[in-house]
Amino acid sequence: MDKQSALEKIKKCLALGKSANEHEAAQALKHAQILMTQFGLDELDVSLSEISEDRIAAPLTVPQWHWNLVHLCGIAFGCERWHSVNSIGSGFIFCGINGRSELAAYAYTVLLRQLKAARRGYMKTELSRVRIGKNKTARANKFCDGWVRGVRKNVISFAQSEQEIGLITQYREHKYGEMKQAKTRDVKGVRSYRDDYRAGIEIGKDIKLNVPLGQSETNLLAK
Repeated sequence: MDKQSALEKIKKCLALGKSANEHEAAQALKHAQILMTQFGLDELDVSLSEISEDRIAAPLTVPQWHWNLVHLCGIAFGCERWHSVNSIGSGFIFCGINGRSELAAYAYTVLLRQLKAARRGYMKTELSRVRIGKNKTARANKFCDGWVRGVRKNVISFAQSEQEIGLITQYREHKYGEMKQAKTRDVKGVRSYRDDYRAGIEIGKDIKLNVPLGQSETNLLAK
Protein backbone atom coordinates (compact mmCIF):
# COMPACT_ATOMS: atom_id res chain seq x y z
CA MET A 1 0.00 0.00 0.00
CA ASP A 2 1.38 3.40 -0.97
CA LYS A 3 0.66 6.71 0.81
CA GLN A 4 -2.21 7.67 -1.49
CA SER A 5 -3.90 4.31 -1.00
CA ALA A 6 -3.38 4.67 2.73
CA LEU A 7 -5.07 8.08 2.69
CA GLU A 8 -8.10 6.64 0.93
CA LYS A 9 -8.25 3.79 3.44
CA ILE A 10 -7.93 6.22 6.35
CA LYS A 11 -10.79 8.36 5.04
CA LYS A 12 -13.01 5.28 4.83
CA CYS A 13 -12.04 4.29 8.37
CA LEU A 14 -12.77 7.77 9.69
CA ALA A 15 -16.18 7.64 8.01
CA LEU A 16 -16.87 4.31 9.70
CA GLY A 17 -15.72 5.92 12.93
CA LYS A 18 -19.02 7.80 12.93
CA SER A 19 -20.99 4.56 12.91
CA ALA A 20 -23.73 4.05 15.48
CA ASN A 21 -22.15 0.67 16.19
CA GLU A 22 -19.66 1.55 18.94
CA HIS A 23 -17.49 -1.52 18.40
CA GLU A 24 -17.31 -0.96 14.64
CA ALA A 25 -16.54 2.73 15.14
CA ALA A 26 -13.78 2.01 17.66
CA GLN A 27 -12.13 -0.58 15.40
CA ALA A 28 -12.27 1.75 12.41
CA LEU A 29 -10.68 4.64 14.32
CA LYS A 30 -8.01 2.35 15.71
CA HIS A 31 -7.16 1.12 12.22
CA ALA A 32 -7.05 4.71 10.95
CA GLN A 33 -4.60 5.66 13.72
CA ILE A 34 -2.38 2.70 12.88
CA LEU A 35 -2.24 3.65 9.21
CA MET A 36 -1.57 7.30 10.01
CA THR A 37 1.35 6.32 12.23
CA GLN A 38 2.67 3.81 9.71
CA PHE A 39 2.70 6.30 6.84
CA GLY A 40 3.58 9.41 8.84
CA LEU A 41 0.25 11.11 8.20
CA ASP A 42 -1.79 13.46 10.36
CA GLU A 43 -5.28 14.96 10.29
CA LEU A 44 -4.18 17.84 8.06
CA ASP A 45 -2.83 15.39 5.48
CA VAL A 46 -6.17 13.63 5.46
CA SER A 47 -8.07 16.91 5.07
CA LEU A 48 -5.80 18.15 2.28
CA SER A 49 -6.26 14.88 0.40
CA GLU A 50 -9.84 15.99 -0.31
CA ILE A 51 -8.44 18.77 -2.50
CA SER A 52 -7.77 18.25 -6.19
CA GLU A 53 -6.26 20.51 -8.80
CA ASP A 54 -6.39 20.69 -12.57
CA ARG A 55 -3.73 22.45 -14.57
CA ILE A 56 -4.15 23.93 -18.03
CA ALA A 57 -1.19 25.23 -20.01
CA ALA A 58 -1.18 29.02 -20.42
CA PRO A 59 1.19 31.77 -21.61
CA LEU A 60 3.35 33.63 -19.11
CA THR A 61 1.17 36.71 -19.54
CA VAL A 62 -2.39 37.08 -20.81
CA PRO A 63 -4.79 40.00 -21.35
CA GLN A 64 -7.07 40.99 -18.49
CA TRP A 65 -10.14 39.51 -20.23
CA HIS A 66 -8.42 36.12 -20.19
CA TRP A 67 -7.84 36.36 -16.45
CA ASN A 68 -11.45 37.43 -16.00
CA LEU A 69 -12.53 34.22 -17.72
CA VAL A 70 -10.35 32.15 -15.38
CA HIS A 71 -11.86 33.90 -12.36
CA LEU A 72 -15.38 33.41 -13.74
CA CYS A 73 -14.93 29.63 -13.98
CA GLY A 74 -13.36 29.46 -10.53
CA ILE A 75 -16.19 31.45 -8.99
CA ALA A 76 -18.85 29.35 -10.74
CA PHE A 77 -17.53 26.09 -9.32
CA GLY A 78 -16.17 27.17 -5.96
CA CYS A 79 -12.50 26.84 -6.89
CA GLU A 80 -9.46 28.91 -6.14
CA ARG A 81 -7.35 29.71 -9.18
CA TRP A 82 -3.88 30.98 -9.80
CA HIS A 83 -1.06 31.09 -12.34
CA SER A 84 1.87 28.76 -11.82
CA VAL A 85 5.27 28.62 -13.50
CA ASN A 86 7.52 25.59 -13.00
CA SER A 87 9.88 23.27 -14.87
CA ILE A 88 7.16 22.07 -17.23
CA GLY A 89 6.01 25.56 -18.16
CA SER A 90 3.30 28.00 -17.13
CA GLY A 91 -0.34 27.24 -16.56
CA PHE A 92 -3.59 28.10 -14.80
CA ILE A 93 -4.42 26.04 -11.74
CA PHE A 94 -7.98 25.36 -10.62
CA CYS A 95 -8.10 23.98 -7.09
CA GLY A 96 -11.14 22.74 -5.18
CA ILE A 97 -12.80 19.82 -3.43
CA ASN A 98 -15.24 17.12 -4.55
CA GLY A 99 -14.03 17.20 -8.14
CA ARG A 100 -14.89 20.85 -8.68
CA SER A 101 -11.49 21.65 -10.16
CA GLU A 102 -12.13 19.29 -13.07
CA LEU A 103 -15.47 20.95 -13.79
CA ALA A 104 -13.97 24.44 -13.60
CA ALA A 105 -11.12 23.46 -15.93
CA TYR A 106 -13.53 21.90 -18.40
CA ALA A 107 -15.80 24.96 -18.38
CA TYR A 108 -12.79 27.22 -18.89
CA THR A 109 -11.55 25.17 -21.85
CA VAL A 110 -14.94 25.22 -23.59
CA LEU A 111 -15.65 28.90 -22.87
CA LEU A 112 -12.19 29.96 -24.04
CA ARG A 113 -12.73 28.11 -27.31
CA GLN A 114 -16.12 29.80 -27.78
CA LEU A 115 -14.72 33.21 -26.88
CA LYS A 116 -11.82 32.92 -29.31
CA ALA A 117 -14.25 31.98 -32.08
CA ALA A 118 -16.45 34.99 -31.23
CA ARG A 119 -13.39 37.22 -31.19
CA ARG A 120 -12.28 36.04 -34.62
CA GLY A 121 -15.77 36.59 -36.00
CA TYR A 122 -15.97 40.09 -34.53
CA MET A 123 -12.58 41.06 -35.93
CA LYS A 124 -13.51 39.69 -39.35
CA THR A 125 -16.78 41.61 -39.52
CA GLU A 126 -17.02 44.65 -37.25
CA LEU A 127 -13.30 45.39 -37.17
CA SER A 128 -12.45 44.50 -40.75
CA ARG A 129 -11.78 48.15 -41.66
CA VAL A 130 -9.53 48.92 -38.70
CA ARG A 131 -6.05 49.20 -40.17
CA ILE A 132 -3.91 50.04 -37.15
CA GLY A 133 -2.99 46.73 -35.51
CA LYS A 134 -2.72 48.14 -31.99
CA ASN A 135 -6.20 49.63 -32.16
CA LYS A 136 -7.68 46.48 -33.65
CA THR A 137 -6.24 44.34 -30.86
CA ALA A 138 -7.41 46.78 -28.21
CA ARG A 139 -10.95 46.83 -29.58
CA ALA A 140 -11.03 43.03 -29.82
CA ASN A 141 -9.85 42.85 -26.21
CA LYS A 142 -12.64 45.20 -25.16
CA PHE A 143 -15.12 42.97 -26.98
CA CYS A 144 -13.75 39.99 -25.02
CA ASP A 145 -14.11 41.93 -21.75
CA GLY A 146 -17.76 42.45 -22.56
CA TRP A 147 -18.25 38.82 -23.59
CA VAL A 148 -16.99 37.53 -20.26
CA ARG A 149 -19.14 40.09 -18.47
CA GLY A 150 -22.16 38.88 -20.43
CA VAL A 151 -21.56 35.27 -19.42
CA ARG A 152 -20.99 36.35 -15.81
CA LYS A 153 -24.55 37.71 -15.65
CA ASN A 154 -25.84 34.13 -15.97
CA VAL A 155 -23.57 32.65 -13.31
CA ILE A 156 -24.38 32.18 -9.66
CA SER A 157 -21.28 32.02 -7.50
CA PHE A 158 -20.71 28.68 -5.78
CA ALA A 159 -20.35 29.55 -2.10
CA GLN A 160 -17.24 28.20 -0.40
CA SER A 161 -17.15 27.66 3.34
CA GLU A 162 -14.42 29.29 5.41
CA GLN A 163 -13.10 25.81 6.13
CA GLU A 164 -12.75 25.02 2.42
CA ILE A 165 -11.00 28.33 1.73
CA GLY A 166 -8.64 27.72 4.64
CA LEU A 167 -7.79 24.19 3.47
CA ILE A 168 -7.10 25.30 -0.09
CA THR A 169 -4.90 28.13 1.19
CA GLN A 170 -2.90 25.64 3.25
CA TYR A 171 -2.68 23.30 0.28
CA ARG A 172 -1.35 26.05 -2.00
CA GLU A 173 1.17 27.31 0.54
CA HIS A 174 2.36 23.77 1.26
CA LYS A 175 2.75 22.81 -2.42
CA TYR A 176 3.69 26.11 -4.07
CA GLY A 177 5.04 28.31 -1.28
CA GLU A 178 5.01 32.07 -1.78
CA MET A 179 3.63 33.00 -5.17
CA LYS A 180 4.06 36.16 -7.22
CA GLN A 181 1.07 37.96 -8.63
CA ALA A 182 0.48 37.10 -12.28
CA LYS A 183 1.08 39.86 -14.81
CA THR A 184 -1.42 40.81 -17.47
CA ARG A 185 -0.66 41.78 -21.05
CA ASP A 186 -2.82 44.53 -22.51
CA VAL A 187 -2.44 47.05 -25.28
CA LYS A 188 -1.57 50.47 -23.89
CA GLY A 189 -2.15 53.97 -25.12
CA VAL A 190 -5.52 53.53 -26.83
CA ARG A 191 -8.91 54.85 -25.86
CA SER A 192 -11.77 52.80 -24.41
CA TYR A 193 -14.20 51.34 -26.93
CA ARG A 194 -17.64 51.17 -25.31
CA ASP A 195 -19.44 49.88 -28.39
CA ASP A 196 -17.09 46.90 -28.59
CA TYR A 197 -17.64 46.17 -24.90
CA ARG A 198 -21.43 46.32 -25.33
CA ALA A 199 -21.24 44.07 -28.39
CA GLY A 200 -19.34 41.51 -26.34
CA ILE A 201 -21.94 41.62 -23.57
CA GLU A 202 -24.77 41.08 -26.05
CA ILE A 203 -23.15 37.92 -27.42
CA GLY A 204 -21.82 36.65 -24.10
CA LYS A 205 -25.16 36.89 -22.30
CA ASP A 206 -26.53 34.13 -24.56
CA ILE A 207 -23.94 31.69 -23.21
CA LYS A 208 -25.40 29.68 -20.33
CA LEU A 209 -22.94 28.22 -17.85
CA ASN A 210 -24.86 25.60 -15.90
CA VAL A 211 -23.42 24.39 -12.62
CA PRO A 212 -24.87 20.87 -12.29
CA LEU A 213 -22.32 19.27 -9.97
CA GLY A 214 -22.61 15.53 -10.33
CA GLN A 215 -23.91 15.63 -13.91
CA SER A 216 -22.00 14.94 -17.09
CA GLU A 217 -19.60 17.52 -18.46
CA THR A 218 -21.56 17.78 -21.70
CA ASN A 219 -24.42 19.36 -19.78
CA LEU A 220 -22.29 22.12 -18.28
CA LEU A 221 -22.44 24.55 -21.16
CA ALA A 222 -25.17 25.49 -23.56
CA LYS A 223 -25.85 28.32 -25.93
